[in-house]
Amino acid sequence: IKPRTKIESMSILDFYSGSVYSANEVSSFNELSSEAIASIKQQLSPRNLVVWGEARIQSNVWVVPIFMKIYNGYSGAPLGLLETDIPLSLFSEILTQGSLRDNEFLIIDEKGHILADHNGAGVFATLTSEQLDFCIDSIDVPTIHNGSLYETKTYDISKWFLTSVVSLDEISAATRPLMLQFIILGVLSLVITLIISYLLSSSITKPLRAMEQSMGTLDNLVVPRHVPVHGEDEVGRLARVYNDMIDKIATAIEENNAEQKQIRQYEISLLQAQINPHFLNNIMENISGLVELDRQEESLSLIRDAAAFYRSVLSGGELMVSIERELEIARLYLKIQNVRHDNRIYFTIQADDDVLLSPIVKLTIQPLLENAITHGLVESEKEWEISIEAHAEDADVVINVCDNGVGMDPQTVLMLLEKDKWDPRQAKKRSVGVYATHQRLVLAFGDLYGLRYQSEVGKGTCVTIRLPKEIRNELQ
Repeated sequence: IKPRTKIESMSILDFYSGSVYSANEVSSFNELSSEAIASIKQQLSPRNLVVWGEARIQSNVWVVPIFMKIYNGYSGAPLGLLETDIPLSLFSEILTQGSLRDNEFLIIDEKGHILADHNGAGVFATLTSEQLDFCIDSIDVPTIHNGSLYETKTYDISKWFLTSVVSLDEISAATRPLMLQFIILGVLSLVITLIISYLLSSSITKPLRAMEQSMGTLDNLVVPRHVPVHGEDEVGRLARVYNDMIDKIATAIEENNAEQKQIRQYEISLLQAQINPHFLNNIMENISGLVELDRQEESLSLIRDAAAFYRSVLSGGELMVSIERELEIARLYLKIQNVRHDNRIYFTIQADDDVLLSPIVKLTIQPLLENAITHGLVESEKEWEISIEAHAEDADVVINVCDNGVGMDPQTVLMLLEKDKWDPRQAKKRSVGVYATHQRLVLAFGDLYGLRYQSEVGKGTCVTIRLPKEIRNELQ
């Protein structure tokens, strides 16, 4: 078989006789085992017409074999295998003809052997594992490295990779003149635009500067400052519109402030209303439990303390009370709880004289004591201790409510004051918790005030209540 092209050689394997017909004495069929030939036969199908073999040296030339089946033209029965040996230099010639000036092309097999390159100098050299991994990583993903653009294409039929390496300088060389033209055009356009804008704006803004100086700084719309109106021209009409606008804004701000005060007072009242029946329900459960245990004297004592507690809570109907009165409510509450818990709670209450008359939202401390007993002390095996201490700190009042209960982990402490823990619209479905108490303080005094928790597992919890020492006039 004498090929008339640049193909190095061709050979045929007859399936029936097992004979090999070749243009020379060298053929892959003579070197392949029967299992390898059987594998090639199995891979060839109507959908897969070509199988590529591994590159080898033939007559001092690197070639790669291509296998195809030969069929009977009448019956369609397979007659044999056709092997075509293509020199790798042919691929290098093709790459050289189609390459750009400074580009590099490599054809690599899956083992990292270079089958062809743009100049034929590195044929069948082997890439390092890092180089091969880099080429594989750039498959269909252009990657920039050392001033060049790498991109790899893969061909499943041959399991080869075609990697192109293009210099970024060559890519940008063609666009540099165009980019320069755009820059020059953009600079000229900007200069012309600035000149025209300055001329137009000067003609328009000169009359307005006088009015701007009259306006001054409008940082207080409670007492709006009007600008003088001169004439019936555009500036005069603008001044009248401006005066009407600040009048409307001042009115809207005043109405909004009044509305916000009403909303805040309503929300505080709503939160207060949720706490009162909640605590009353707990007291009635305590009294019921003592009666069932036939502890009459303690039941009567609890009823008397509960009556004193509610006289203190409900008298006057105000939402704000003094810290002195709030501490008395806390003392009565702890006394009531001691009846239920067999006097296991040892508590102390201390307050500086200069904070006793400072204001606090009624029933702020009681929910914290209930939370400390229910979730902190009841689960503790130690002696139960609660301390309440109030003192002044600059312009604020700080009240610390501490217990020696089981404590909480940091995640639980962070979640205590989260917004989704309590919702006034769902107050009938959910228990009043720590967040409700915190929210009442924020609504009453502002975001700088409220609750702060510190806790450690096994050592206890301390809640810090921060309040203003003197109440604002609108809340008063």
